[in-house]
Amino acid sequence: TDGAITLLGTAGGIAGALVIAVLARVLVPGGFLMTVAVAGIAAMLLDSLLGATLQGRLRWLDNDAVNLAATAAGAGIAALVGTRS
Repeated sequence: TDGAITLLGTAGGIAGALVIAVLARVLVPGGFLMTVAVAGIAAMLLDSLLGATLQGRLRWLDNDAVNLAATAAGAGIAALVGTRS
């Protein structure tokens, strides 16, 4: 279901973000573990929030636009968090 937020799905999203963060840490010297984890989790939550509240109500906000917004927000959050860590 678009925008459905469940405990299992949220746990899966957090686990996925942590796996990618650990891979970044292993593969990239200096790794950015917390930056990648925080940005990934925030982007996942934004994707679900937009999907639950605005997707389908705004004609132009389809799944691709929600994914683009969440990805861009995740990149922005990573840039902000990364400069502070």
